[in-house]
Formats: sequence, structure tokens, C-alpha cells
Amino acid sequence: GEGINIPATWTVTMGDYTGTETSATHAPDHLFAPGSYTLAVWNPAEGITVNGTTATIAAAMGNRAGTDAFVNNAPGWFFTYTKQMSIEKDKDYPLTAAMKQQVRELTLVVKPTGDAAGRITEIVAHLTGAARTLDFATDTYGAASNVVLPFTKITEGDDAGKWKATVRLLGVTGTEQLLTAEIRYADGNPSPTTLKSDLTEALKEFNTRKGKSLTLGGTLVET
Repeated sequence: GEGINIPATWTVTMGDYTGTETSATHAPDHLFAPGSYTLAVWNPAEGITVNGTTATIAAAMGNRAGTDAFVNNAPGWFFTYTKQMSIEKDKDYPLTAAMKQQVRELTLVVKPTGDAAGRITEIVAHLTGAARTLDFATDTYGAASNVVLPFTKITEGDDAGKWKATVRLLGVTGTEQLLTAEIRYADGNPSPTTLKSDLTEALKEFNTRKGKSLTLGGTLVET
């Protein structure tokens, strides 16, 4: 994706071989027995663990710590490559791994309107239907989790007065993606109001263009 640095380190696995590489070319000093293998390449990324070809997002920290229902909303940039290999005896194999970006940035913009819009102090929100795991060899996503949306108020430019939250997701999964929020006001006046927005249709192709960030705006909130 634009503005994303090439990772400094790569992990390469095939069969019982695991290697680490910091340059563009990896030449393992390893003899592979003839047979079928899965070649897997990925980069170590903050907040993501890899077991075989399954990547898992870490649980959220802070008040969400210890619950798998909420996952880290800002994992590192993560790239993968897999290929099924058939190895013959006494032969070298030159291969090119074209890395695929697996984490995508999502920005949500909310525009409050009404008499109390200027009294909003915070928007406490989360999104359902975020993927916690991905088998990157088969593009299979695991069960749905939630992710905290860290809304902050925009104070400058054409969007001043709106509220924005940016997260990074391994993908979306499950039957729906719902934005649920509680809008809180200065001195508790008025009482907190609830915002619910179904983003399922807007995010239906989220997993297919991960190299490009996505911004969704236009959600109007009448205070």
C-alpha cells in the first residue's frame, strides 16, 4: 500500500525448514527431501502471531484485555505468500514470492448535527464482524470478533466538527458488520445517546483490496 515501508525481516518456512531473511533474496543451505511442500513467507508484525499459515490478531489491551471478543485495532502491516511445491531430487528451484498485503486500514467519519452536537465530549464505539484469524494459504477467515473504534474530533479543515476513527483490520468476517456507539455530552446534558449503523453492505468487498485504505463517511447523527 501507499506509504507503507517494505518490512525489514521475513520468515520463510517449507516443511521442517524455517529461515529468517533481511535482504531481498533468501538462499537456504538446506537439502529438501523429494516430495510435496507448502512454501510460506511472511513478515513478523506487531500484534500478529503466525502458526503454520494461520495468522492471529492479539487481544485488545486496556479495559478489553483478556477477552477474545475484542482484538487489537492497530496491528502492524502484514504481508504473506504461499505456494504448493513439488520437489524433485538433485534440482534447484528459483522462486519469486509476490507478497500480498493482509492488513487494511479503515477510517469511519461521523457527522453530528443538532443542538447538542457541540457538547459531545466523546464517542465510545466498536465494530462487530472483524476477523481475528486468517489462514493465508486458503484465504479462510475465522470467527468474528469486535474492534474498538477510537473516535476523535476533527478540529481543522473542511471536516471540522466531525468525528473520525481509524483502525487496521486483518479482514471482516461473519454475517454482518455493525457500528455501535454511545455518544456522551458535557455535564451529562443531554443524557448519552446511542448510535447504531449497519456497515455490512459498505464493507462487503473490504477483504479484496487490502492494498488501498478505505474511508467511509456520511453517517449523520442527530443529537
